[in-house]
Amino acid sequence: MEVSKKCNKPELSAGTLPRPDRTGCPPVEEVTMAASTQSVHGALREHLNECRHCFEEYRDAQKKLEYDQFFRRSSWGLYFVLFAIACHLIIKSCHAHG
Repeated sequence: MEVSKKCNKPELSAGTLPRPDRTGCPPVEEVTMAASTQSVHGALREHLNECRHCFEEYRDAQKKLEYDQFFRRSSWGLYFVLFAIACHLIIKSCHAHG
């Protein structure tokens, strides 16, 4: 079992069974919730290794979580930069009139 260097999670492999009708698949919510946990065990792990459709849903949910986390961190950085610019302009304005 490989461990991803990026997030220290055991790597899953994409299943080969197409299952377009989702026969035997867990609820979509269970698959997407698993993406936010530190590890996937038991029957769900086995299913993700067998079912390409569920595996892709799992990976998509992981990517969305990573994007959301990146966006949240980036937003705070943007707020800080805007705050610093506003402070700079206020101080510059006070010195110009003072």
